[in-house]
Amino acid sequence: MNLKLNVYKDESFTEIKRTCEADRLRVPYRVAMYVAQTLDKAEDITDEKQILKVITSSSEQVTKIIKATFGVSESELETVDVGEMYEVVTELYGYVVEKFSALRGGGGPNMGTAAEN
Repeated sequence: MNLKLNVYKDESFTEIKRTCEADRLRVPYRVAMYVAQTLDKAEDITDEKQILKVITSSSEQVTKIIKATFGVSESELETVDVGEMYEVVTELYGYVVEKFSALRGGGGPNMGTAAEN
């Protein structure tokens, strides 16, 4: 996995200040627990629309993942293009489905709980 996120000099998005790169998503523990609890409420974790709704329902949690993964500051987030962030959210979706399906043992469409393993 190779993730890139551009931080621009200002909100005109015409000049790149720096490009942040990461080889994997970094998800803080409490954020992961929040996501797990939220995903447990989803009827089908293979349905991309449901997962994206879960992920985008809390911009605070997504912000924590972006900051941890790319090391960007709160002020730098003001100059990140949301369109470019879509790729990161797509990777997050794939990561979440893969990891939480593994917790379930690749079983049915519902995530279940980690205690089952």
